[in-house]
Order: sequence, then structure tokens, then C-alpha cells
Amino acid sequence: MTPADAEADASTPINIALPVRIDGADAGTLMVGLLAERIVHVEEGSWRNFASGRLSASNVDQIAAAAADGVIQAAVFAEAGMKLDFDPTSLTITFVPNDEQRAIRSISLRDGLVDYADLSPFQRPAPSAYMNVNVEQQLDHGRDSGSQTRPLQAALDGAVRPFGQRGPV
Repeated sequence: MTPADAEADASTPINIALPVRIDGADAGTLMVGLLAERIVHVEEGSWRNFASGRLSASNVDQIAAAAADGVIQAAVFAEAGMKLDFDPTSLTITFVPNDEQRAIRSISLRDGLVDYADLSPFQRPAPSAYMNVNVEQQLDHGRDSGSQTRPLQAALDGAVRPFGQRGPV
């Protein structure tokens, strides 16, 4: 191997599939090109497969549109405000998207399920409450001392929904 060949090999990225963590959770893999300890490019098909459903479609398409010869340069991600951090010790990529980059921006179970303004008074959920009262008394039977009663024990449990149950009608 000549010095020129060794220099050419040193500047050629290694293509490898690496696991990606989003917000600290395993999220899949990306096929990337590594040069030393930095990401040089991401394969376009791998990016589309990984990002669809996780990130907003406009961000996915914006980044994929910058692909040349089937690869997206790492600088394109930085320009779009997406930082891909590579950890060479664990061979993982960490990605923390902001709210605008996420496909799902709200995880509330209460928002958008029912439009209460359109419901008739008979369809609207009513306030509800419950209370459980448990009272018990124990009787101890002893051989030497006879029967003994312990004091009454009471337990209360309950809940109130002042605005009724929210959910699909």
C-alpha cells in the first residue's frame, strides 16, 4: 500500500448502522458515514425510514431534499437546527429534537377529544363522586384470656370529578 492509498483510505468514511436515542430512549438505527469520531453523512433512505412518524414531515422532507447521491451531509442537519451527537464510546447517536421538529407536539389525553360546546345538556358529562366507607371490628379469641374485642376501625376512600368524565362521547 502506497502512502497515497493510505491517505485516501483515511479520508473515506466508514458506512455503519448505529443505534439512535431520542430523549434518552432507543429509537432505531441510522446508516451513517463515520470519519474518525464524527458523522460525515447520513444515507437518505435510512433517514426517511427513521424520521417518518418521529419528526414532522416538513423537516424530514427539507433535510432529505438536500441529499446528493443518496447521502445527506452532516452540515445539512446543523443548518436545519438538528444536532446529531455521536458518542464513540458507546457507538450511539443522540438526538434531541425541539417541539417544532417533533411529529407529535401534544401528548395530552384531554385536548381535542370532545368539543363540549356542541353537546346538548343530555350528552354533557355530569359531575360524579364516590365514597367507600369500611368499618371493621376484630374479635380476638384467646385460650387463657377469653374473647377480647378491639376498637372499631374505619377507613374512608373517595374521589370527586366536579366537571364530569372527559373523553370520547
